[in-house]
Amino acid sequence: MGIEITSGNITSSNAASNGNIGITCATGSVASCSATQNQGVGILSASVANSTAFGNGNAGIFGFSASVSNSNCSSNGGAGISMFFGSVTNCVASSNAKDGIAVNSGSITSSITLDNGDNGITAPSGVVAFCKSAANNHNNNGGVDISAAGGTRTGNFPTP
Repeated sequence: MGIEITSGNITSSNAASNGNIGITCATGSVASCSATQNQGVGILSASVANSTAFGNGNAGIFGFSASVSNSNCSSNGGAGISMFFGSVTNCVASSNAKDGIAVNSGSITSSITLDNGDNGITAPSGVVAFCKSAANNHNNNGGVDISAAGGTRTGNFPTP
């Protein structure tokens, strides 16, 4: 484990090459941090802003019910950004092994996904708005750039 607190704030910190999760702050926030080459998830938190997750063994950024903004996730072993409930705003997810951005229920807005293994954006319910996604499905498993069959979609490219 790299940096771990139960609640509170982690700011301007770096976690690299840890045996499991890089940065964990389950009920607090992570801001202006980076997590690189950790064997598990890069950053696990309820709130992530202005942060980078690169080359981690699992998801770059993960949250159960979370908010992620202005962050970049690339070359992770799982999804770039993954959560059950929450919002993703102004983020970039590229070259991740699985989905670029996956939110089970919530919103994804003004974000970009490129060159991910599965879907660029996955949002089975909620809102996908003003996002751009291209050249995903590198795993050739039927993934698409934006998968939002049960969600509200507006202003995206390509239109799902």
